[in-house]
Amino acid sequence: GERVLPRALFGDPLTSMAALPRWGAEVFINQRIIDLGLRLAVVDWPDVAHTRKHDKVGALRGAAEEIRMMGDALRVLSPVGLFRQNVELMRLSRP
Repeated sequence: GERVLPRALFGDPLTSMAALPRWGAEVFINQRIIDLGLRLAVVDWPDVAHTRKHDKVGALRGAAEEIRMMGDALRVLSPVGLFRQNVELMRLSRP
């Protein structure tokens, strides 16, 4: 999904995220949210849609991009770490 966050949460984003793999920023942003204990709001945004990779670039290339994205996430956190991160984000999004 999309996120709206104050830039101040990241200091200098170019420095903070420079060493991350292409999709590692997703994991980095999630971890900052968790570390700061920020509450999450899931908001329905009418007329805004997410297009899946396979719809943009075709099934084969889309699948390859999804695999690369998962690989990048796993270069930043372990499978257990990713699981824990998702559980923590779900906890922060509860009313």
